Amino acid sequence: MSKKNVYLCQVNNKYGDNVFLPYSTGIIASYCLSIDRIRENFEFKDNLFLKEDVKAVVEKLDKPEVFGFSSYIWNFEYNKKLAEQVKNKYPDCLIIFGGHQIPFESEGFFVGHKYIDLLIHGDGEEAMAEILLEFLLPNKNFSRIKNLSVNVNGKTLKTEIKKGDLDINKIPSPYLSGLFDNIIKLSYSFSNLLTDSTLISSKKPLVTAHMLKI
Repeated sequence: MSKKNVYLCQVNNKYGDNVFLPYSTGIIASYCLSIDRIRENFEFKDNLFLKEDVKAVVEKLDKPEVFGFSSYIWNFEYNKKLAEQVKNKYPDCLIIFGGHQIPFESEGFFVGHKYIDLLIHGDGEEAMAEILLEFLLPNKNFSRIKNLSVNVNGKTLKTEIKKGDLDINKIPSPYLSGLFDNIIKLSYSFSNLLTDSTLISSKKPLVTAHMLKI
């Protein structure tokens, strides 16, 4: 049985040869892949981290079925353009947005963003894993998952908001699991911008811990 393709996107600006590793989406993928049913049914494809030409990015995609975008002030507009183009070419692809740029008060959000299917509010690891597991069911119902806003024909259906209790120290490292290996092989100087969570959309402040040079 062929696996369903998942793409994650956490793009940032490039400064000369310096780029940022997509730590937030990396740790989401690492957590999801620690769950047997997800690992058996999904393949995590490229973790997008550079602001490349949107049309060129879409042309390189391999039949995406789920696409997650980690959105901050520096990449939100790019993410929206890419997501819309992905939806145009792959209308059945599930488009998920999270991150600090996503409004917690999401009523009316989907009126102007009909190409987005789900918003994640709060830490994204558990929500993303539950979304993927729900995606496998014949009668998908994302309203069963907490901490989401669901696009229902352009209207917002907001599910129960509950603070997660996942111990981030128990999530496999995306460095040790090899998720960044293909990126690190590229001819860039890498930095790791550490934030306070993953594919997130919370009211917590953005925390920049330090820059780790690789």
